[in-house]
Amino acid sequence: MTSTADTVPPVPETVGRPHNLVTPGWPVRLFTPVPQVSGLLMGRVAARSPDFAPNDAAGGQRVLIGSAAGETAQSVTVRARGELLERVHNVVAGREAERGRVPGALMGRFDRLRRTGRPALDPLAWPELAGYPGLREAEMLWVPGESLTGGGQVLVPAWAVYLAHRSSLGSVALPSPGSTGLAAHATHAAAGVHGLLEVLERDLIARTWYDYAPRFELTGRPPLSQPLREALDALTLASTFLLLPGPRGSACILCCLHSPEQRRQSFGARAVGDVTDGPAVAAAARAAAHEALMVRWSMETPAAGAVADWLATERNPWISGPVAHALHAFHRQNGLGRLMSCAGRMHWPDPDRRMVPRPVQAQTLADHTERDVIGVDTTVANLASTGAVVVRTVAPGARRLPVTERLSTGTRGPGIPPHPLG
Repeated sequence: MTSTADTVPPVPETVGRPHNLVTPGWPVRLFTPVPQVSGLLMGRVAARSPDFAPNDAAGGQRVLIGSAAGETAQSVTVRARGELLERVHNVVAGREAERGRVPGALMGRFDRLRRTGRPALDPLAWPELAGYPGLREAEMLWVPGESLTGGGQVLVPAWAVYLAHRSSLGSVALPSPGSTGLAAHATHAAAGVHGLLEVLERDLIARTWYDYAPRFELTGRPPLSQPLREALDALTLASTFLLLPGPRGSACILCCLHSPEQRRQSFGARAVGDVTDGPAVAAAARAAAHEALMVRWSMETPAAGAVADWLATERNPWISGPVAHALHAFHRQNGLGRLMSCAGRMHWPDPDRRMVPRPVQAQTLADHTERDVIGVDTTVANLASTGAVVVRTVAPGARRLPVTERLSTGTRGPGIPPHPLG
């Protein structure tokens, strides 16, 4: 796939306070990633600020990026701008909390909060932190959240809520929340469902990759749109889809795009609340394929080239960040082969079989992970007056895909390679 200076859209430059960075009319750069297919579009929109963390997808610049792929300019524009909005709101909200400007936020210790009867998420509820019992006595920033299962208000560690949070906990390797579970929508309810699905998606992928959880290859003609089919033909690519079963009829649809020899693999995924809902599964498959194409396109950007050069010069490097994971999957690893081992087979659900909507529920995820699920509003007033609300879904018991893994062993023991998701 070509990616020259003319086809890679520039990142818009804006300097100043974060509150001035995003407006409803913020320009989204639309382009056709496959020149032969005019009906397939990608869009990128970005904002810069000293308050942002270095972004490896932008060559280490302090920039946040929203991106989307689809088949209409309106859809791509709305979703790319929404992705940027949710990230900017979340980062700015985190900075406001650090400056003492978020109502209900406080510095404190979990053990003291518990003794005074303040509901708070135990830092050791995150399995990754089981080896750090001292965290219960550590001073940290807490922000208010709401149990999505009806348990009322609860304090949440700020490091579990905000992108690029400036933690005071020193060398403790805190799990990064990343963008998973972060959603911007017109209502809190819609944002919550979106966040739940993202958390469930990554949980099911992690259980499949590291624990050999059940998975099924979806057989038959995949329910892709005509522009997607044309793009795959133009790029001489094949697609393989797997269904990863989840709790109470939910599932994750995982797409791998690859050469006919199953090389040069890129991945995308989407979760659905009800695997028997044919139209929802078809929409998830298309979204996963769009995501895998975006990952493929990004493999030839200058930022990915810089990461690839570093990987090529290091001996036994750490695979760190989504760009490095995607590059490793694309150039060095047969992730699809690992996923297909022990996979069952099942036909695609009928794409025309409509069911009564059964959205994923917070209680479903809580039962699945054996931990409560919390929503934290990270909307910043007067920041891009779009009317959207931004919610972070926090699920301590959900499995996460590691940000950093050693190439030789992965993080779960010998023989388990780094996951392939960008």
